Amino acid sequence: MFNRFIVSVAVCSPLRQRLNLRNVFSDNPDIQRTAKFLIDNRLAAFVGSNAHNTEELAQVKDGIRWVYDHCPEKYADAIIHDNAYEIVKTQD
Repeated sequence: MFNRFIVSVAVCSPLRQRLNLRNVFSDNPDIQRTAKFLIDNRLAAFVGSNAHNTEELAQVKDGIRWVYDHCPEKYADAIIHDNAYEIVKTQD
């Protein structure tokens, strides 16, 4: 499972991990289980997507809905937009 962990999560720093929202609905059960585990256990710092691939936009929308349906609103807000904004803001 941990070999697939690398596929599911891009490590941006030791404390901040980006989770691709598409992985919540992956056809690969190990990737899907890992993605949901990371979110359920509050281990994802922020979520992202392959924005260059417009075919995945529906999955991103579904992923955002899944996060809000399965997490406290404060955590969902943090990983959907607040934490990523803080990273970009500190890069200025």
